[in-house]
Amino acid sequence: MSDKPTIKFRVAVLGANKNRVSKVLSILQDRPPIIDLENEPIQRNIEVEYIPCIASFGGYKNEDDEVVKYLAKLTAFDVSDVKQESSLQTFFDEGSKMEEMPNGNITIPGIAAFAVGIGIDTDNDLHKIESYVNMMSGNSVTQKDEDEKETVLQNVIKCIEPNSEYASMSEENAAFKVLSDEEKEQAIQNASIGPGKMAKFTQQVARECIPESKRAKAERIRKEQEAKEKEQQELEATETKQEPSESLFKEYNVETTRYACKMCRTILFNNEEFEDPPHSQSQHTFSYRKVKGGNVNTSIGEKCQCHFLKDALNWMGKEIHECHEGKLSCPKCDGKLGLYKWHGTQCSCGTWVVPAIMIHKSRVDEIAPESERNTMAMLSPLERLRLANAGVGL
Repeated sequence: MSDKPTIKFRVAVLGANKNRVSKVLSILQDRPPIIDLENEPIQRNIEVEYIPCIASFGGYKNEDDEVVKYLAKLTAFDVSDVKQESSLQTFFDEGSKMEEMPNGNITIPGIAAFAVGIGIDTDNDLHKIESYVNMMSGNSVTQKDEDEKETVLQNVIKCIEPNSEYASMSEENAAFKVLSDEEKEQAIQNASIGPGKMAKFTQQVARECIPESKRAKAERIRKEQEAKEKEQQELEATETKQEPSESLFKEYNVETTRYACKMCRTILFNNEEFEDPPHSQSQHTFSYRKVKGGNVNTSIGEKCQCHFLKDALNWMGKEIHECHEGKLSCPKCDGKLGLYKWHGTQCSCGTWVVPAIMIHKSRVDEIAPESERNTMAMLSPLERLRLANAGVGL
């Protein structure tokens, strides 16, 4: 005898023809049993009781002389004596609470699902059946979770659908009827059409009713939580990557003159990054700058207002290697710093510099070497002011 937990529930095989329903029941007896959910740590035995049911419809004419169809009765019957019918109310009266026993056994009360077909294939008929089942059962089959809260388990009501090559189940059934006996037997074995297909469909519906064990549910919740935390970590990592990495910035010797963004004080470069050799001031006399009144300013000898660097730095981004020209901004605060033009640009002194990686002096602060700063700290305020006005960085 197996020590595995057992899951027991009922599935109604519902149709409009008793003989065809009985045929499906006989095929179900020969089909392989349903296996448990894949995520269950211990595979449980699944015992399904298939209840043969018949739906009878009636009709009447309304005031507009239109035939109104209604569900006359929905009953179970005995396949050994198809004339013997019984009400489904007995199953619905069994109660509504489904609990997992300490040994893992679960019995689902009433009828867990309805596999509909066998002459019933219209949405209107299915809707009538759904209304009847919901009214009788109240959709109140429940299961208690770990916190002793009841979880509502809706009745599964599914109607078989035709294969893609047929417009309706009526057309598909008509195609099955014209098959030879050998072809019908093969179709039943393949479960591709006819009662064999209905039997397979019924087992698929039954599989949807298999409840999750407490242990499997706890494990699923844990994995979902881990996946959620991992996704959050990846999202945070992505956001972190969007921030400028410390590797973008070089570690410059404190005994060199360094230059920091005026807004956020991030060290961007030092004097060793300057163009080498430096450009000669006032080498060219032309200028595209216009002064007040529209006259072109051809004056020379103006002081350089920008630093020109010899090479692109990591913090400038990959765009500087892909574009002919562009703007330069601080990677930390996005403050404007200057520009680059590989075909060159003109310095404020008049000299044309090619290529040009230009940083405005007004956008950065000069930081003197550490030893000089220590010396400056020993000076009087007036002496420091004099040196600052002379352009010596603090």
